[in-house]
Amino acid sequence: MSKYYSRGTNIKVRALYFEESTLTLEQIALAIGMTKAGYTSWVQRSYSSSDRKDRSARMYSRAKTIDNIHGKGYRVLPKPAWYTGTPSKSHIEEHRLVYAKANGLTEIPDGLIVHHIDEDKLNNNIDNLQMMSQSDHATLHHKLNREKAHF
Repeated sequence: MSKYYSRGTNIKVRALYFEESTLTLEQIALAIGMTKAGYTSWVQRSYSSSDRKDRSARMYSRAKTIDNIHGKGYRVLPKPAWYTGTPSKSHIEEHRLVYAKANGLTEIPDGLIVHHIDEDKLNNNIDNLQMMSQSDHATLHHKLNREKAHF
């Protein structure tokens, strides 16, 4: 077991853990010849809670954004410095940025939604975007879904 703690392996493990954060703990364990349980235990002893939380946040973020498309189908971009909304997030949906910038806003106000008029979540042309209240947005989609169900 001590071979996993040698200086060379330690450097490799650190690189895999922090730089290749697309790999799961199980994949890293396999790459260095350890069991997942053994590697998880080693990680808990070797890294602070803060380091583990940072890596977990990076893994979660990457899992949700494949090719810059959010799990819900929206294109996401790194949040620019001028955008003051959603302070806890590092990425923001592109349609929100497009609408805010075109209308001189630094954020989308609470309770408002940027709606895709043609319902294509990747068509972020300003002419296809409309800001509306959450309740108006829900009503609109309820109506659209009812109309689609009748065809």
